[in-house]
Amino acid sequence: MTDFDSRFYQFDQFKLNTEFVNGYRKHAILYKGGIRIERWRKVNILGNGAIGTVWLEKEEQHGDLRAVKQIPRSHILMNFRELLALIKLKGYSEHFVQFFGWFDNNENIYPSMEYVKYGDLSRLIASQTVSERISSDITRQLLEGLKIMHAHKFCHRDLKPQNILVASLSPIRVKITDFGVSKRAVDGTSFQTQVGTSSYMAPKV
Repeated sequence: MTDFDSRFYQFDQFKLNTEFVNGYRKHAILYKGGIRIERWRKVNILGNGAIGTVWLEKEEQHGDLRAVKQIPRSHILMNFRELLALIKLKGYSEHFVQFFGWFDNNENIYPSMEYVKYGDLSRLIASQTVSERISSDITRQLLEGLKIMHAHKFCHRDLKPQNILVASLSPIRVKITDFGVSKRAVDGTSFQTQVGTSSYMAPKV
């Protein structure tokens, strides 16, 4: 077993049995009533990050939408961190983008996630004046999310408007995303490496 395989063995229960066929991918989903075959096609690119591209996919029969992130296998550590955080925070749908599973090929890992249609917070800030009341509500939601992360011993390490997605405009609802540089604190863990986006770091850092 390779180092890559040993790291991801614990995530097998979330792996989607996927086959790539003529421009779409299909996988079998097990339900109480049996098995449903889903066929997903790329719609468009949603964004490009430091270690991967996120695109929108649509399920042909039912019209469901998902955001799929392409992460190169060469970024093993970041792959591991991203999936670990997504899985551990799965179920806290009010505060975090939800995780549906992952698939892979020889070059990449593909986490399949909830699609949040209003884009990131930086887009909202650029398009309108955000009132003090809305700013306060966003801050409260982010603090609640961070409290949950810290209870699970995760540090995000790159919280910024581009990593906060707007799920609803009225009332305002936001969700934290992009856990590629997150780190989990276990016994003896130290946070000495400088990571994140400099313009959003605390002055002391």
